[in-house]
Amino acid sequence: MRVLKLIVLIFVALAAISFASINAEGSVLINYYVGSIQVPVVILVLATFLLGVVFGGLLMLGPYLAASHHYRKEKREHIRDVNQLSSAKQARLG
Repeated sequence: MRVLKLIVLIFVALAAISFASINAEGSVLINYYVGSIQVPVVILVLATFLLGVVFGGLLMLGPYLAASHHYRKEKREHIRDVNQLSSAKQARLG
């Protein structure tokens, strides 16, 4: 599975590099309400991708923390149940 992930990562990196080299000289004019700015296409695409990664990570943080809390709670309950069963077993045997 790690080899497959590595192959996909290499493929995505090569695709990004080829995209950057093809569009290296192109630029885009972005008009704001108070002005405008000329930005290379590569920078614009990279900034958009990074914003997506950051916002996606922030959106996944809540469910991740909730699942982590649920896992810790279930683990504590499991340990408590195992301890109760072992003490009940020892009381019955002893």
